[in-house]
Amino acid sequence: MMGKGNWTKWIGVALLVSALAVTASAAYFDEIIIQEAATSGAAVLQLQAGEIDAYAFSLGDADLLAIVQDDPNLKYYMAFGGFNDLTFNPAGPILPDGRLNPFGDARFREAMHWLVDREYIVNEIAKGLATAKYSYLNSAFADAVRYRDIMDAIEDYYAHDQDKAYAMMTDILEGYGAYLEGGMWYFDGAPLEIIVLIRVEDERLQIGRYVAGLLEEFGFTVTRTERVARELSPLWISSNPAEAASPARCGPMPWAVIATRRNPRPAASATDVAPSTPRWRS
Repeated sequence: MMGKGNWTKWIGVALLVSALAVTASAAYFDEIIIQEAATSGAAVLQLQAGEIDAYAFSLGDADLLAIVQDDPNLKYYMAFGGFNDLTFNPAGPILPDGRLNPFGDARFREAMHWLVDREYIVNEIAKGLATAKYSYLNSAFADAVRYRDIMDAIEDYYAHDQDKAYAMMTDILEGYGAYLEGGMWYFDGAPLEIIVLIRVEDERLQIGRYVAGLLEEFGFTVTRTERVARELSPLWISSNPAEAASPARCGPMPWAVIATRRNPRPAASATDVAPSTPRWRS
């Protein structure tokens, strides 16, 4: 199963509506025009200019929220958001071409829980518009309340601990024959490269760069591939995991429904039930 790390649950502004677009005489719409907004920032500017009437997407940027709050012509509401996570390539650890993919070892994927500081993402990147996430259960789900003792134990166990992460990662790499030289990791005489796919449209750019920086500090040679969704999706969704085009990827998962009992997240996160992509089923 593909390794997934759950990091932050986003609290988003789910819908922005121009107050100028709402009139008492309009009982229904004669026409609805749907268009793409390149970024959330562009959408806010279009709303202010009267070029669009609504932006039906979550907004997790605190600076943009401040702009919206200060504009009397814009309305918004707070909603339960989705979450951003790290998706790892589980192929390997030794790939067909002889390269080492550390994320092919489940222990290495687990070590990322201690390496990434979720609270840093919440406070410095999300600026408070998020909460830390440690499992596939969102804190708003009823199951998270029913099993609060288990949730608390998981959060305590996976609290940020760089020293623990470094020790575990080092032990795993050395077990496969990798070695540290001049502060950089090598395998079979070549620098140990990690390719990180980073979305650029929103806060995921900052999160991706933060995670890539952590891996560089540890000693990996990191290649950062920063692109929009349509360019990155084929690399991590439909590519052959054994080719290791992207050992790590930072992206979102939408989750706007609060399940009371029939929560599908366990199946989606810990089995090959969904989605049916090569990497998810590997």
